[in-house]
Amino acid sequence: MPPSDLPFYLQPQWFLPGLVLLWLVTSVVIAWLAGWRALAALYPALADGAGPWLRFVTGTLGSPHWPMRYKRCLRLRVDEAGLTVGVMIPFSFGSRPFRVAWTEVAAVAESQSIKNRMVSLQFKGASPVLTLGDDIGQHVLAAWRAAVPAGDAAQPFD
Repeated sequence: MPPSDLPFYLQPQWFLPGLVLLWLVTSVVIAWLAGWRALAALYPALADGAGPWLRFVTGTLGSPHWPMRYKRCLRLRVDEAGLTVGVMIPFSFGSRPFRVAWTEVAAVAESQSIKNRMVSLQFKGASPVLTLGDDIGQHVLAAWRAAVPAGDAAQPFD
């Protein structure tokens, strides 16, 4: 069948633009389902913070029952004032970075799966939960514990 007989969306010249459009729409839908837009609106990353970016981080964001998994595409900046979370390019469309002060962490929980130790953070005024594993999660937990006095510590998850 000659290319002119195919429907327009199956013609070769539309493949690349269609693929790019699908990529962008999928990125926005995943960010929306994870609650990224709500966190970025509530905690805009006006200042990046200090320290190096931790790149290629794996974590989840969203409902504890149905989180969106970001495998090796998150980037974090952890310092004494807070946590900056972003998504690496080309996955960042629709996911502006957000920066949360340690005092805005409402709940912290540690859990152990079969092979990973996980740290989950819930933020004040937002329902999405950020879960980080292994060494990165422990690094974030240590920074949070160092920054927040014991009396002001967040409540554990129920």
